Amino acid sequence: MQKRIVQVTATAVLLATMAMPAFASDGRDKKEDRGNGFGRIFAEFRKDLRSEHKQDKKDLKDLEKEIRKALKENRQDDDSAKVCLKAAEIAHEAALRAANAERKTSLDSARTTYQNALNAGQKARHDALISALVIFKASDMGSAAQATFIAAYVKAHTEWQTAKNAAQTAWDAAKLPVEAKWKAAKIKADADFKTAKDKCKTVTSPAPTIPDVTAPNASIISLSGATSTSLAVGWAAPGDDAATGTAASYDLRYSTAAIVTAADFNAATQVSGEPAPAVAGTSQGMTVPGLSASTIYYFAMKAQDEAANVSAMSNVPSLATLAAPDVTAPAAIANLSFSGATASSVLLTWTASGDDVSTGTAASYDIRYSTSPIVTAAEFAAATPVSGEPAPILAGLLQTTTVTGLSANTTYHFAMKVQDEAANVSGVSNASSVTTLP
Repeated sequence: MQKRIVQVTATAVLLATMAMPAFASDGRDKKEDRGNGFGRIFAEFRKDLRSEHKQDKKDLKDLEKEIRKALKENRQDDDSAKVCLKAAEIAHEAALRAANAERKTSLDSARTTYQNALNAGQKARHDALISALVIFKASDMGSAAQATFIAAYVKAHTEWQTAKNAAQTAWDAAKLPVEAKWKAAKIKADADFKTAKDKCKTVTSPAPTIPDVTAPNASIISLSGATSTSLAVGWAAPGDDAATGTAASYDLRYSTAAIVTAADFNAATQVSGEPAPAVAGTSQGMTVPGLSASTIYYFAMKAQDEAANVSAMSNVPSLATLAAPDVTAPAAIANLSFSGATASSVLLTWTASGDDVSTGTAASYDIRYSTSPIVTAAEFAAATPVSGEPAPILAGLLQTTTVTGLSANTTYHFAMKVQDEAANVSGVSNASSVTTLP
């Protein structure tokens, strides 16, 4: 580009120099020109020169335009190089940020494991020493008891030291691959940056496209709406580039064990049917079905943008599903019998059946009587309820109740049902009849 500007400028100067003699004349020439053939010849020659000079002036103007255009293009090339370098710097900084973030996440996870191991070791030592001290104080505190206490004391401290050393070894081992991976990522980022800068030295417009290396922000998720088979998960959409735009997809996972490391996340069960991401900040959520009752579940999520940049792992909340609903009814009473009949009362006897079939304790009894046989559910519903039934007792135990207010010398048919706390009702008991005394 610089060479071209020099060439155009030199041509312009040469043409301007050649055009200058077109107006060169003096008074002697004018006098000699009058009235002779040479004068006419010179006059015509000067006329021709003036005409050529007009063309030269036009050529000079065209050359000036070309020079200005070349200078402008040169500035554009400089601007393109600057944009290229800026893009390389942004990519380099983003790569370093990603490497640093991954390093921090991995080290934080390893540090948590290390601290948990120390805490567990300290607690074990504390509990062992307290137990040994309690035993010692309860003893005769003689020499044998003292020796036992000292041995327990030494053992507790030895085990604590072993646990501490093991935790330190695990921490050191966990750091090595993390630091090595971070160092390799930094070396690669620096090398890519150098290569990009070298390319920028030869770049011309248009400027290169700045790559998308910014991952979505980590999500904050919450759990609610527990049933025996499902949990509701909610979150605010994280965005595409950090906290702006719209991400491309979600990866929601759950486990019955805590999700701490990237390996834990990869091993967790992946949820299907996650909603498409919305604009950053939008409230989103879904219900995860197919879970087991009375079980604690841990959930975590990552978001990905269209350039395959993946966010850091979300927080890891946990929530237990509810117990499975009680759908098991008590067993029907099979041995309802009578004794001690009088003219107005009778004693009923049966064996308690329980809450779930024949176990536990039911919630209530429904005892009914009629002067007609009670066999079907409809006949039971039409019979007269007994008031003051006793509360059920533990399954397998014998129970009794006295029914009063009966008519003398009358045959009565009795039956009963049992209900548990979940309103499950047994079938109708065996049908029995008794006749009151005259």
